[in-house]
Amino acid sequence: MLAFSTTTARPENPPTGGVDSWLKGKTSVLVILAAFLPLFLLQCVRLWSLPHFQFFPLVFLGSALLAWSWAGNLGELACGTRKGVKWVLVLNWVLLLFAAMSVSPWLGAVATLLTLPVLAYLWGGSILLRSLLPAWILLWFVIPLPLGYDRYLINYLRSIATRSSSDILDSFGLIHLPLGNLIEVGDKSLSVEAACSGIQSLYVVLATTVFYLLMTRASFFRMAILLPAAVFWVLIGNLFRLVVVVSVYDRFKIDLTSGWKHELLGFVILTLTFLMIAGTDVLFTPLVAVVSKGWNVLRERWASWREDRTIWNEIQSGKDPLAGDTSPSQPDLEIEPVSLAKPGESPTRLPNLSGTGIASLPLVVLFGFLAVIQLTWLWPWLWKAVADFDGVALVQKVERTVVEQTIPTSDVGPLTFVKYEEFQRGKEQDAGQYSRTWLFNLGPHRVYASVDYPFVGWHDLTECYGAMGWISKGRSIETRRTPPWIEANFEMLSGRSAFLIYCMYDIDGDAVGLPVKEESLSDWFVNHRKNYEFWNPQTRKRQSEMFANTNQVQVFVEGPRPLNSIERRQVQEFFADFRERLETSISGRAQRQP
Repeated sequence: MLAFSTTTARPENPPTGGVDSWLKGKTSVLVILAAFLPLFLLQCVRLWSLPHFQFFPLVFLGSALLAWSWAGNLGELACGTRKGVKWVLVLNWVLLLFAAMSVSPWLGAVATLLTLPVLAYLWGGSILLRSLLPAWILLWFVIPLPLGYDRYLINYLRSIATRSSSDILDSFGLIHLPLGNLIEVGDKSLSVEAACSGIQSLYVVLATTVFYLLMTRASFFRMAILLPAAVFWVLIGNLFRLVVVVSVYDRFKIDLTSGWKHELLGFVILTLTFLMIAGTDVLFTPLVAVVSKGWNVLRERWASWREDRTIWNEIQSGKDPLAGDTSPSQPDLEIEPVSLAKPGESPTRLPNLSGTGIASLPLVVLFGFLAVIQLTWLWPWLWKAVADFDGVALVQKVERTVVEQTIPTSDVGPLTFVKYEEFQRGKEQDAGQYSRTWLFNLGPHRVYASVDYPFVGWHDLTECYGAMGWISKGRSIETRRTPPWIEANFEMLSGRSAFLIYCMYDIDGDAVGLPVKEESLSDWFVNHRKNYEFWNPQTRKRQSEMFANTNQVQVFVEGPRPLNSIERRQVQEFFADFRERLETSISGRAQRQP
């Protein structure tokens, strides 16, 4: 290959400086990463508690494969300029500081992802930055939607799945009754949970499709076809799953909503979804080729038109477009054969870290200070979240301390004991994976007293009953009790009424603080501002409870009419005694005296 020996050479790496320089560069990277690590670990623990995000370790693996594929053979790189870029790092530092003060793993994870491309640019310049963008894009699949919109998406997909599958079942002539996110068939209520509504497969399929498109360096038009197709086939696959579940139970009385049969059905549906996406890719490949060719033709014609326009403007201005360059001629350049490696033809060789902006002393001091503050400030939250991230310890403690005899069924006042049951559900169930339930009668009403577990932080039980078809008629906080609890009223379209009381406890038997009701944007702003009052013990307790494994204590009363004032008071007294006995049993403390 020929090259001009007088041309400006590619910027070389700064001198290594021996072991001291190497340690300086590596230490600066470790210090910066240590500032992001605590909150990012908390975010990973939170993701593991969400069934539709438990695939996130595969996202990290996919990002590593994309980085190796796109940035593995770039040749020798030069570090990026420090001018202006370090101010972006400072802004990310401020964002991380706010995340640490409010103990917000979500905001900390966002700050981490926003910092990664800056570090890549400082280390390997614009070439490394562009090459790592595909891996960076895939990493955003570990960030849930903010402000609870993840929850809204789940409920929305459930409602679509329930209505659409009900219409299909109607066309088959199968007798059923849709109630919220339940489908009743005969004597069985089949729940449309997160797995059946499509939220789990939606995230997995979208992440896999994006990884495949980026790994194969797909064109924009191919992405524009396959990503909507992936969403479409996910919805179709989950509608098919629901129809199969209801039809199989109606015909063969086989329950496919839990256990290994449910997992096997989900795996089969997911495999069929990937096959349909691959078929869509094969089907539209000729169309993508035609569109890409047409786009290239338009670009060539646009370039030709601009060139013709330039020549015409020169003619109009009196210039001769055919005249050569009149600038002073350059001296002849000596040409000699050299071996010049181009990006993509040799392994990537990065500059020494000590010569980049990453090793800047002010940045190391800033992020080092934040790392020390976080490791001391966030250690209690980090330890609580990691020590029992899957809730096993809480499950074992509840099952060891809460038994049928915990509630004296022979001394429950006007209530008549019917039976005691224990339930085990799938992890994606909103009602909790495990429940221990006592059933009573109160006149024409059925009273369900239960402890449900495990959850992480506060669990809004009113949303669960809304998903079952119950229409909320308002809720309130009973503050005359210590600790306070939540009460809610419901009714069905059929005319039945319900009354709910519930609260939550952690693994030590301590009550979890009730959520603050937000009715307007100003309420949200005030409550969010209180998250930064790190000097307030109540704020620290509320922040700690976000990561605690919890169990839920509830009494749910349903019947043909609303409770009268005497019945309501009887249920309240029963709940007060019920939760105190559970609290005493779980915590091991003596029962409170009235």
